[in-house]
Amino acid sequence: MKKFCIFIDESGMSNPKMYKVSPYFSLCGLVLNETSREKIKKDLDSLKLKYFKKNIILHSSELRSLLKTKEKIESFANDLGKILKRHSFFLLFIVVSNQKAKDYSWNSVAIYRKTYREIIGNLIKFLIAKDSTGVIFSEASNVSQDIALYQSFFHYIANGIPQLAIKPSDVKERLTAVNFVTKANNDIEEQLADLFACMGRVIIEIKNGTKKEKDLDPIEKLLYEVINRSLFGNNKATNPKKTKLYNSINSFSVLP
Repeated sequence: MKKFCIFIDESGMSNPKMYKVSPYFSLCGLVLNETSREKIKKDLDSLKLKYFKKNIILHSSELRSLLKTKEKIESFANDLGKILKRHSFFLLFIVVSNQKAKDYSWNSVAIYRKTYREIIGNLIKFLIAKDSTGVIFSEASNVSQDIALYQSFFHYIANGIPQLAIKPSDVKERLTAVNFVTKANNDIEEQLADLFACMGRVIIEIKNGTKKEKDLDPIEKLLYEVINRSLFGNNKATNPKKTKLYNSINSFSVLP
């Protein structure tokens, strides 16, 4: 049975009252099978050594300042693109409009609860449809966020997904663990999830016309292109149950 590793990271503030400062909160799930995980880790570690001469932590907010020049940013984007093109992975996004969340009287706890509930539900459907098992890795951030992930995990362990005839025992068989990691663990896959998570806002802004694709910097443009081809799409299957599961997965969900 194939095993997938799921790396979850977030971008933006989860405080609806701060929507003018941070219009969107994004949660991204990077789904890798174990074979791809080892290969992409090796390639990305080599990429970091090439540009930074040491195994630094890649963080979206610092990456451009570390690269410094336009030429290095373009070169880095080109090399990163080559790596991402030769490895297989899926992406799942949940993006919250903080202004709309404020109108619905949501708070940070509600945002965490709803986003983690949805992304884990999608992962369970994915694993069952793929006849695979999975382990979640999430960067420990704050108490409310970590509790929301933990509670969402156990919600499905206890209840399954009745509307899709997924029993609690099915969830226990497929989604086998949740791991909380910190930046000190230096998981390159978590760092990659961070780079993608920051694009949630960009994708929404391109869709609503407040940002144009031609105005993206080389790294943003690359990530935008990769996301468009790596979002988990509706797959065809001869098994009606699998087809129903595939069709129930929303790879880019916008809330509320």
